[in-house]
Parts: sequence; C-alpha cells; structure tokens
Amino acid sequence: MARYDRKMTSPSLWLEGLYSNVDKYDVFGSEDNFQVKVLDIPSQVGNEIVFSGRIIDPRMAHEAFLPDPCDQTTASNPIIARAIANFHTIIIVRNAAELSETISRDDIIVAKFSPGQNENKYDLQSGDFVKIFKKSDTNSNTNNINCTSLKDLNFSAGTSTGVLYGAVNIPFEDISAGQKSFYKGTEVANGRLPSDILASPWSVTNDYYVPQNDRKGRPILFIQDLIEPFIELCKEYYDEFNAKIVINDSYRTYERQVHLDATSKYAATPGYSNHGWGVAFDVNGTNVCEGGCSSSKSIERFTSPIYTFLDQEGAGRQGFMNPPSLRYDGKLPESWHWENITVRNKVFDKKQPEPEYPIIPDGSEPQTDT
Repeated sequence: MARYDRKMTSPSLWLEGLYSNVDKYDVFGSEDNFQVKVLDIPSQVGNEIVFSGRIIDPRMAHEAFLPDPCDQTTASNPIIARAIANFHTIIIVRNAAELSETISRDDIIVAKFSPGQNENKYDLQSGDFVKIFKKSDTNSNTNNINCTSLKDLNFSAGTSTGVLYGAVNIPFEDISAGQKSFYKGTEVANGRLPSDILASPWSVTNDYYVPQNDRKGRPILFIQDLIEPFIELCKEYYDEFNAKIVINDSYRTYERQVHLDATSKYAATPGYSNHGWGVAFDVNGTNVCEGGCSSSKSIERFTSPIYTFLDQEGAGRQGFMNPPSLRYDGKLPESWHWENITVRNKVFDKKQPEPEYPIIPDGSEPQTDT
C-alpha cells in the first residue's frame, strides 16, 4: 500500500519551514484538530481516501501565507491555482469503510495534525480525517476545474456538527478551549466577558483626568482588577501633560474582533486578543511624524512624548507595558498597544500554558493611532 504521509514533499515542506518562524509563539496549546476545506475531488486508493485541504483557521499557515486557490482572482489562472493548491495539505481518511457520508469538494471537515519535524508545531504535509463538519450545498464534484471560494459557499441545514470558524453566535460549549479561561472560579471566554466582571474607570469625581469614552464614543472598560491601576495611570498622565489621556480602544467584544478580522489585515484572531480579556488599551498620540508616520515601525512613534512617558525605559506604568514583541525592535511594532499581563495571569486561570507575550494575537491589532 502506498503511503501518503509525506506526499507533498517540496511545496508543503517549504510552507512548514516558513510557518515554523511564526508558530514558535505558541497560541495553540494542545490543539491539534482544525477545520479544513476540501479543495479537490477525493480519490480512493485501496481502503484510504485522500484529498487536498485548506486549513481555514487564520492562525494557521494556509490562511496566513497562501491565497485561496478557489477564489475567482486566483482560479482564473488554472496553472497558478494548481501551483498554489499544491502547497496545501493532503488529508487522509484511513478507513473509507467507516465513512457514514461521502466527502465532496467544498465540504468542511475536521482533521487532526501531528507534530512536525525539526521542532515545528505541526506537520503541514498531511493530516488525518476526523469527521465531516459541514456539507456544502455547492455540488462541485462534477466540475473538474474549479472549487468554490469559502465566502461563496452555502451549507446544508441539519448537516452541521458544529460552528464554522469565525462565526459570531457560538454556543458557549462550542467555544474552543484556547479562548476560554476561569476568572475567579467562573468560566469565561475571550471577548464575551460577563458585564459584572467589567467596569468603567470614569466617575464624576475623576472626570477632569479620566476619560469616559474612547475616540469612537465607546465606553472605556477593563476588568475590575485594573480599574485602580488605570485611574492612577490617568492621574500621572494628567500631571505630566495637563490633559486627559486619549484612548482609541480598550475592552473589545468577540463580535467586534470578528468584524476587524474580516475588514483589516492587522486584525487579531477573534478570541485570542488581550483586548478580549479586558487587560489592554490602545493609546492615541504616538503618531507624531509630520504628515503622519508612514509605518508602525517609525522611530518617531517610539520616541514620542506619550510613548516615552508610558514606557519609562521599559518599566511600563502602573503595570501596563508595551510588550517586547510590539516594541520598536520587536516582531510587529505597535507603539499604541499597552497591556497588563501581570494582572491577567493573576486573575485568569488558563486551562493551558501560553507565552508571556502572545505575539500573533496582539501583534496584529489594527493600527488605530493617529
């Protein structure tokens, strides 16, 4: 029997190596099951079924680095579309006799991925089929040329066994473990924090130095444990600049993160931002270049009076820090993003270990500073 475990040698090995530079900042924990879109017509070899698949989780390499070969702009050139498809993953159904439904092109399935070689997080060359997740209403098995872009697909009612990645109205029990935590004994989810956990730092008595709303008119909110530290930060800011600090964003709901993810290349993966834990804010005022800084890496941002004040030579202020990954010499510079990891790690009991500074989630927040 032929083996398909390492079939896509050159293209997928290249992608696996490229992604190893990203996935060392582990935002996956123990996750090994991911949603996969079927790219071609499955074929049977002996008792196994094989097909190419695109992992649709935006934290994974396919979404991060590869165009969708089914998108019309790519599929219009069959040679390029096929070349891109070859960089995707071979999914293997080990025992075809156990399938209760036929797998078709454009279906969404769940596949399990093993650790990769050379300390890579996952082997992106092949994955093992787990189950059919959603059956597509778009029957493309008879079309030997084009698959259908995910955004253009319709799915059969009643065949779903879960919630498609990025959906907003997700039952709490279906939210992935990596997006959940315990806050003082109560299980909560990122961007879906109960209102009694959140609080506003503003009051009538501190109105002259604490802002009530961000620049878009949304209430500034943090978890209750950060209210006093933020109020003290605001007081110190006022004493330094004789003005209120201006905030672009604070607590961010999951729904708003999904919207940002769909409209901005900078948006963090929904469910994995420190804004969603209520421990981060984006400050306004570091964009001090004449005519506006052309890049988030502009040195002027990181030497601006506001950044220098908040940073205190790397010490941060009232526990809020611009983390190493987002500093001028970091992986993804963001002068506007400040977070209190110390309090987060104290009050949230994570189910699985996570890096001290999660580069991928908060290294890709929208560039809101002006």
